[in-house]
Amino acid sequence: MASPVYFLAEIWSMKQALSMRPSQLKKMVDMLQGAFPARFKGVHFIHQPWYFTWTYALVKPFLKTKVVQRVHLHGNNMRKLHALFDPDTLPEDFGGRGPAYNPLQLTAQLSEEKGASCEQTITD
Repeated sequence: MASPVYFLAEIWSMKQALSMRPSQLKKMVDMLQGAFPARFKGVHFIHQPWYFTWTYALVKPFLKTKVVQRVHLHGNNMRKLHALFDPDTLPEDFGGRGPAYNPLQLTAQLSEEKGASCEQTITD
């Protein structure tokens, strides 16, 4: 199942960006493209600082064309994001009117769903 991923890029610090070597970025890209067990319809970055955009420019040549087409840098332009997704379904952190983003709750929900699908596979 493919789904969009939203990333609040303002948490990416300049120190983190400057500490990444191109070889580390390439390894990270290779892992995400070749070994990560999920498919993404899109990856949407919001509120990214200028140095995040610069880091992405370093990574972009290593990305497959299909992945590049699925990466969206919105910055602070929530109109672009809201043109793609109903603001009622987006958390307030993402300029929406939905409930606040809670990564722990999302992780728990995904773990429960994965456990249910694994149990179903075993019993079927």
